[in-house]
Amino acid sequence: MILTEETHTGSNSCTMETQRAANEEPLFGKVDANGTPTADNEVKARFAISGIPGQTTGTGWTNNTSANVARIGNLATKKIGPNVLMKVMAGDEVSANTMYYYKAPVTNTANGASFVNDIITGLVQAITGSGVTGSVLKGNTTAIQTQLAGSAPFSSITNPDYNNATGVIPKAYLSVIFFDERFNVISEGSTSKRVEQPGANAPNL
Repeated sequence: MILTEETHTGSNSCTMETQRAANEEPLFGKVDANGTPTADNEVKARFAISGIPGQTTGTGWTNNTSANVARIGNLATKKIGPNVLMKVMAGDEVSANTMYYYKAPVTNTANGASFVNDIITGLVQAITGSGVTGSVLKGNTTAIQTQLAGSAPFSSITNPDYNNATGVIPKAYLSVIFFDERFNVISEGSTSKRVEQPGANAPNL
């Protein structure tokens, strides 16, 4: 046995740009059992930034220099944006951030459309197509799906404001969720951060 203090760091970015499609679509979106991006791949559903309302008049997302973004929400029929399934070990440190944009005002409702099932569906598909999950997990996705659908910690982390009709901020989040080897939710460290500021200059989450 060799003990070492050597450390390794790695990072991945999802730019939504077409020139990076071959790298980003298999990593940050739905894939089939062969690792090929599916028709409903979240990155493949890129949205041209020029189509954002107000973009041509200077009142859109003017500080974003990308050509494409992920467009999510009920009206966009896309509740889940780019996502990634990673294997981590004890002692690993994980960080994530995202840029976002929305226009005020926003009207919230209680008990509206939940995206918990959408997240579970995406996760199960990620397990099936991921190279970091073994055959036992891939053959047990039905049980995992049932387990997460009834998990109070999972729903409270992924959709914390489901019953809240107050406020003028969209129910949109950057979520980081930890699981054990059987895909039980580990609440410690798992979190969802809600978007905050409307307009072009919102701080990253």
